[in-house]
Amino acid sequence: MVTADEQLEAVAGGGEPPAPRVLYLYAQVLRAQSLHARRTFQVLALMKRAGLEVELLTLPGGDPWPAGLVERVYRAGYLPFARHLPLYGHGPLRVWATVLMTLSAVRLYLTRAYAAIHCADRTIRVGAFVAWLFRSRFVFEWRTESGFSLEQWAKRRSARFLKSVCLVLSDVPVGVAQLRRSRLCGRVAYLPTLPAPWARPLPLPAVRLGGTAQVFTLVAFSAQTQLEDLSPLVEALPEAFRQTEALRVQIYGGTGRARERLGAALGAALPRTANIQLQPLPAPGAAMEQALAAADAVFFPAQSGPEPLPWVLDAMASRRAVIAIRCPAMEALAGAKVLLVAGKSRAIAEAIEQVMGAPFWCVERAWAAEEWVRQERSSETFAETLRGCYAFALRRAGKA
Repeated sequence: MVTADEQLEAVAGGGEPPAPRVLYLYAQVLRAQSLHARRTFQVLALMKRAGLEVELLTLPGGDPWPAGLVERVYRAGYLPFARHLPLYGHGPLRVWATVLMTLSAVRLYLTRAYAAIHCADRTIRVGAFVAWLFRSRFVFEWRTESGFSLEQWAKRRSARFLKSVCLVLSDVPVGVAQLRRSRLCGRVAYLPTLPAPWARPLPLPAVRLGGTAQVFTLVAFSAQTQLEDLSPLVEALPEAFRQTEALRVQIYGGTGRARERLGAALGAALPRTANIQLQPLPAPGAAMEQALAAADAVFFPAQSGPEPLPWVLDAMASRRAVIAIRCPAMEALAGAKVLLVAGKSRAIAEAIEQVMGAPFWCVERAWAAEEWVRQERSSETFAETLRGCYAFALRRAGKA
């Protein structure tokens, strides 16, 4: 059997197989269409590209895992009502899931050699215990979706526990002052959101020689079930339609009932509701690509946090111009020539009219967006970054 130390030498030296083997713990029921699952798929794909042999331990049930993402998929024992297990929070079901994951992880460690145990979200207690029990390296994946900052989380942990962590992968940048207060300096790596693997450059939008008389399709995405985040755009539509009859709007997101309510409200306020389509969010892949292909530009609402929604990067990687309400997450994309507007209906209506009247705006911004994503959010670059972080962290942990 290849030992964990032999695996460590392989990743630290960039050598040939045997590849370092990592046990990845995912204590959730997989919901493949969720943003939480998307982040997990991204990290697993980068780990594989970085030369790590990843084996996955997860809860039973849920959607099937994509083929080829990991070497093996193991499942813990039966968990009743697994579909009702929330991503975060506490309760008897979560306790039972933790027990099942712990027993399964211990069983795997008794039969297989791992260079490290990698935990995402709620598996941190399992990972910490197994790492202590088998003196294994411990890697933790921090996600802002939990609702806490890394500093807040670290303050609730003991110094002994924090010392056991050899690497933290964060989905948002962490400042120097925060790192110092978290007592994790030198062990945190920023791994940003990347475009989806299916996102590829589409044909550029048409040059607008007809100005505001030429048909213009604006595609908008909502991240909220009740479509509240698109309220500024909805309020801007009456003014935008008064300026031109060539505008077409496609809104994606929300529940069926929310779309019905919005459709009724628009029908009372607009004379041409046939120019507006309300649809559920398209599934990742061909359906999302088809939605983006129809767009001259894509609109995104304001959002919380320092990172844009993954759909923004997908649109940019698909070579589409982006119009967004100004907020910290979108301001981070200023280098990509994203058009940022104030969250007021008049500003949005004026921006739509301006874009429709500019012959080359959509083409130039679409090209710049795809180029920025290719340079700043390349999966090849971050796979190498991850490989280096793992090598540094595991080697240092081995000498501790």
